[in-house]
Amino acid sequence: MKPDLVQIEVADPGTSRRTFLKTLGVVGAASGLSACQNPEHILPLLVPDPRQEAGRPQFFATVCRECPAGCGMVVKVNDGRPTKAEGNPDHPVNRGKLCLRGQTALQGLYNPDRIRQPLLRDAHGKLQPLGWPDALARWQRELAAIQREGSAGRIAWLGQIETGSMDRLIRTWMANQGAPPPLYYEYFSHDALRQAFAITHGAAVVPAYHIADARYLLSFGAEFLETWISNVEFAGDFAAMHSLGHTPTPARVVCVGPRLNLTAANADEYWPAHPGTEHLLAWALLRLVMDRTRTSPRLPAGVVLPELDPRQVAQSSGIAFDAIERAADRLLAARPSLVLGPGYGNDHRGALACQIAVNLLNDLLGNTGVTVVPGTPHALTGVAAQAEVLELFARAHSGGVRMLLLHHANPAYHHPQLSAALQPIPFKVSFATWMDETTQHADLILPDHHFLESWGDYAPRAGVTGILQPARVPLYDTRPTGDVLLAAEGMSFADWLRNAWQRQLGGAPAWNALLSKGVTPGDAPGAHPPLPPTPAAPVPLPGQAAAFDGDGDYDFYLAVFPSIQFFDGRQANRSWAQEIAEPLSKLVWDGWCELHPDTAQKLGFKANDVVRLRSPHGTAEFPLFITTWIRPDTVGVLMGQGHTNFGMWANGRGDLVHKLQSANVPPGLWSAQTVKVRLEATGRRRDLANLQVERLQRDKKMALAVPLDLAATPAAKETLEPFSLYHYHHPYQTHRWGMAIDLSSCIGCNACQAACYAENNIAIWGRSSSLSHREMTWIRVELFEGDAAHPSAAMNPDLRFLPIPCQQCGNAPCEYVCPTFASYHTDEGLNGQVYNRCVGTRYCSNNCIYKVRRFNWYTPQWPQPLDQQLNPQVTVRSKGVMEKCTFCIQRISAVELDARTNHAAMRDGDIQTACQQSCPTDAIVFGDLLDPASRVVKLAALDRAYGLMADENTYPAVSYLKRAKFELNQGPAG
Repeated sequence: MKPDLVQIEVADPGTSRRTFLKTLGVVGAASGLSACQNPEHILPLLVPDPRQEAGRPQFFATVCRECPAGCGMVVKVNDGRPTKAEGNPDHPVNRGKLCLRGQTALQGLYNPDRIRQPLLRDAHGKLQPLGWPDALARWQRELAAIQREGSAGRIAWLGQIETGSMDRLIRTWMANQGAPPPLYYEYFSHDALRQAFAITHGAAVVPAYHIADARYLLSFGAEFLETWISNVEFAGDFAAMHSLGHTPTPARVVCVGPRLNLTAANADEYWPAHPGTEHLLAWALLRLVMDRTRTSPRLPAGVVLPELDPRQVAQSSGIAFDAIERAADRLLAARPSLVLGPGYGNDHRGALACQIAVNLLNDLLGNTGVTVVPGTPHALTGVAAQAEVLELFARAHSGGVRMLLLHHANPAYHHPQLSAALQPIPFKVSFATWMDETTQHADLILPDHHFLESWGDYAPRAGVTGILQPARVPLYDTRPTGDVLLAAEGMSFADWLRNAWQRQLGGAPAWNALLSKGVTPGDAPGAHPPLPPTPAAPVPLPGQAAAFDGDGDYDFYLAVFPSIQFFDGRQANRSWAQEIAEPLSKLVWDGWCELHPDTAQKLGFKANDVVRLRSPHGTAEFPLFITTWIRPDTVGVLMGQGHTNFGMWANGRGDLVHKLQSANVPPGLWSAQTVKVRLEATGRRRDLANLQVERLQRDKKMALAVPLDLAATPAAKETLEPFSLYHYHHPYQTHRWGMAIDLSSCIGCNACQAACYAENNIAIWGRSSSLSHREMTWIRVELFEGDAAHPSAAMNPDLRFLPIPCQQCGNAPCEYVCPTFASYHTDEGLNGQVYNRCVGTRYCSNNCIYKVRRFNWYTPQWPQPLDQQLNPQVTVRSKGVMEKCTFCIQRISAVELDARTNHAAMRDGDIQTACQQSCPTDAIVFGDLLDPASRVVKLAALDRAYGLMADENTYPAVSYLKRAKFELNQGPAG
């Protein structure tokens, strides 16, 4: 059920900025306006607002700024405290869903390591606190000195990507100073993608992708389910085109890369290509499609097709020729299709050539304008190229930068060799919200609000703009960066924003309506930065495998991979991101190095050995994780750990992989993927905390699958029936709550786990407890391998993700053994848990065959102000009790109470559990098993539905739907 959204009204133009902020500080974000009411002034809580109902949360629409995707967000606020983030159902990017990183936004807001007031470096080199008047005066003196010197052209802005009002303000302010335009910094800058579109289509853009419309998808490494461009949007699209639960005709997906990532794990085929040959595969595929259609793509000026023999390409890449042929046939048979270019895991010296081939393939197949739309550019189009960032630091190193303004950018973490270039800059100003590896070098820190305390707008792509509004009063003595830039004009950024939008919309009523909805199907004023210039000439296209630094002297290719929880490292100081396992390795609280078991045996290494990786540019040390999901000639290292000055949960989590890369990389390349390394023994060991050691199902029927052509037939039905020596009966009179989980839709992204942590006040235990498998998650997502491997060189991964909450058994083993009746059966079919009865015998955990009950070994610690995030509707458990999932009983009770109060009937879908609401692929469905019209009943009646360990006589209320999978040669052109 969609909540009523409210918004804060901006004060009248006649209200002073001080009065406005004072008023905002009294009431916070908990006093607002209903979406259907006319705007009124904010009233302090000392004068109760009759529209606010005591104890009832309110909801505020905003935009998630945890990555450039710009998902719509709805923040649940209890008495002025944001306690839960959800997706905005009205936002077309994420359509009401939210990923793990979006859930951790609350831990960013309440992070104990936030900068709490302005800081100025003293004569001894120490950062000392000072008040805002003194901080702003110090900054203005420096700006005045620059104007006197005539060196305004040496002011540089390096900040996070901005669009709309904030972008316009930054550009206006820089122009008024006489400074060059800002550089928007993203480590994932998509240089090769933009350059390729400039060559093939005349505009250096990051286009829009319509994955849901594709009938066949081939990705040359684009990790679109994890971090690539817009992962929540693409996850929903992926389910719409690939899951039998969303479409009766699923489309096939093929992924290419040296390491199996989360996207490849969900694909139907995985090609473990030799690193540096991806562009050759793309050109060979283009050649085969041309031969079959007897047509050629319209080539841009200067582009010449390389003379490649597809059979020789197959041999050099390690991919069977018949697999490449099969892909060409299927691309032609399935229209429209979609081919995606290199992702972060293989963005090397062949990336530009690969992306050009991909563009030509999409043109030739008729996909351009259908599944790939260059005319609808993404906001990432406006980020600075890596070459521009490196050029800035080169100028800084030679004294060419007088003042550097850092706005939520941390280049010194991604390019540690560039830290030395910061020293010659006379004055460095950071607007950071928390300390990081770059901000630690700043001379003046003017801390920004967190985005959940801020006003703003953000347009993730052309035609879609989301509005940010504060969800609470600012926690600390921080100020919006927009206010700092407007200080000389005596105007707040909130006024700047409101005035721009009211001029465009035609008045205050439309503006307030926009705040309620949170998104407009149109562009913000000046929504997008100017497009980057089109290069004058294309880059020559290599006809051989890409070169790597260290070729001939070093043994292994380095694959640095981002993760769904850390992105490029910016979420590392979030305890939820550290405690929730990386989806494939199931490792937590560490960095690691992945190595194939054959390679480890050859070198004499064992799991958990600490090895030294040496590249031509540096060394780094990591413990070993042995896995078959990587090529024997490749070493994989997780990105995001290795911080040295980022906060209490991030510091000391392994070494920094970026020390292995070069600071001097040709334009258009992502530098971490251009080197080779050798492995050296250190003689040390470090145990990795692995939350799931066993991946084989053995004889246990856990995560089941069925061939796609049999999925809707009686052949898919499981015959496991419970066997009982006595009569099982519970007289459910009103409801029996249940759940259906579709394994065809679950991609293992762990958004459900993060949502459960946030909703249910689940405590964090840390690395030492994780080593002892004392995890506290109420829903875990396990990963199991299939039963058979295909002999083809084109590997079918057949991996199955299995979310396991409490099964709410009708015949629950835990209930019979509890000596205090703390575990009991409710009259609505839930396996309840009464915490103040529990004495911690753990008999119930021993008796639970699903192992979903958690024992609270320690008294939970909530470092202030993290305690403000706790959900007041859920008990905070003490040491020595069992805790578990109860299908978010607080949400069930709230909807039931509303229905009784309003004398209204409850409808299917009115109640959403936290895991269901956040799931980007709608893999989880909740409802009433006594309602024959409910979705959960209809799903449980499908042929591919089964109960987990149902033959153990537990009568679970959760039904699983088998993963419907393609056979390797199944389908058209098979």
